[in-house]
Parts: sequence; C-alpha cells; structure tokens
Amino acid sequence: MAFSAARWSWTAMALRTVIESAQAASAETRRLSLLYLAGAESPPDWLSRALSAEPDGNDFHITEVMSLAAMLEQLRDAPYDVCLVDEDASDRVASELIGAIRSGANQHQAVIVLSDRDTRQHAAKYLAAGAAAYLSIPRTTSAELICHLRRAEATASTALERDRLQGWWAQRGRQDQQSIQNLLHDEQTLVKTWQERWQAPPPRTLAEVDDAITQQLRPACRDLLEAYLLLGREDLADDVRSFAILLRDTELPLACLLEDYLFALSSLATDRGVRSARHVVDRGHLLLLEILLSWTGKADA
Repeated sequence: MAFSAARWSWTAMALRTVIESAQAASAETRRLSLLYLAGAESPPDWLSRALSAEPDGNDFHITEVMSLAAMLEQLRDAPYDVCLVDEDASDRVASELIGAIRSGANQHQAVIVLSDRDTRQHAAKYLAAGAAAYLSIPRTTSAELICHLRRAEATASTALERDRLQGWWAQRGRQDQQSIQNLLHDEQTLVKTWQERWQAPPPRTLAEVDDAITQQLRPACRDLLEAYLLLGREDLADDVRSFAILLRDTELPLACLLEDYLFALSSLATDRGVRSARHVVDRGHLLLLEILLSWTGKADA
C-alpha cells in the first residue's frame, strides 16, 4: 500500500542520512515532547527515525499511542508540546478530533495531522478545525517536518503566554480597581466621621442647602474633573479658583463638598476602566487639593 511504502522508504532514507551526518553538531534548541497517535499500518518507530535524519532530530521525545483514548489519557497525565495524528487513526471528523485533543490538553494545543495521501484536498477541513498543519508524508522531508513541529510549538506557546498575560493583566486590573474603590470609600467614611465627631455646632447638611446647589454639585464636580484630566491644571487654574470661591460664597459646608466630590471621583474612576482609574484618582486628588487651597485662600483674604 502507498501508506506503508512511503513510510518504509522514508525510514530507509533516514537511516542512510543518519550515518552520513553522524558527526554533525546538534542545534542548540529546546527538546520538544511529542505525542503521536499512530495509524494501524504505521511502521514501528518510523517517526523517530525520520526525525533523526536531521542533525537536530534527537531534540524530540516521542510518546506513541494507538488510540485516541490512550492519547487523551496521556494528555491528562502530562503536557506535550505537539500532538501528531495519523489521519486514519481515528474515525472522528476533523473538528471533533481536534476538539477532543484540546479538551484533554488546552485550547491552544498544537496538533499536526499526517497523511499518506499525495494530495492536500483534505487539508482545508483540518486547518479550519484548528490544526497547526496537515502534512502529506510523501511530499514532506525530515527538515520540513521539524520546521512544522517547531513552528507549531512556538505558535501554541505564544498563544498560551498571551492568555496568561491577559489573565494576569485582568486580575491586576480588578485588584487595582478594588484598591481604588476601597481608598475612595475610606475617604468618604473619613469625611462622614469627621463631620459627626469634630464639628460643633453640627454643620449644615445637604438637606439644609439650597436644592439648586445640591442638584448641580455632583455633575459640576464631575465636569470639572473631566476638564481637568483633559486640559491639565495650568489651563484650568482660573476655573478651579472660581469654582472654589463660588462654593465658599454659597456657604456650602466643607463636608458636603468633600462628600459629593468623592462621589463624583468614584463614579468617574469606575467609568474610565481599570487602566486609567489610578490616573483619574491621582489627578482627582490633586484637583481637590487645589480647590481646598483656593477655598482657604479666599477665606484668609
């Protein structure tokens, strides 16, 4: 059969090449672990012999299995850099086969399908299902096979590392966001505690302040924050000073200003997302300091 003939021919050629290149230096590359699901008519050890035809062909550790169930069991026990599958080793359709392999390993597991057909008419369905390559054995040299193996491993490793980094960034973002919200909550609690314990007589509350002021204070604080983030402190120095003086002239309690300002800052930090939330809070605190300094300056004047 063409299936066996191609592999036996390749094995014989590989043995001759090994003898001729026995003294060649091996490339400095990482040893890859391969899990090979062999077909029923696959010659014993043909894959290891084919790989050894190249100087770096010994940089692979091959585990051979004869059934998909055995392959999945191996994947549950240990990670493998690349899975190779003879096309006739399973009666599953391409998508089911590759899906089953990745369910036993990870969603980026590198899978290469090997075929004895001297045609690529079946390649599309395997590549569409996520295979790293579909190789026709009669048309593939040992060097090309090794290149495909290393490329498949590199692509899968990059995808896994990208997922790991994305997960790490997402977790860090959630932690930063939670840290920011905790900080703002602590500040709001501090303002309320200060208002309850250290002011005598009790200050005016928001309920006692003109409704027109209270209804506009939080939106006004947010608008000023957004403009401050966009334009910077130098361009808004006069606006900040005017805002503080206006609030002072309305005799708005300082605690009310702090409470509503921190509410607006918390809302803006949440809306901006995790990446810029820290910047929003840092700039927001700087703006608050400017408002308080302008407030104090007006009072001292």
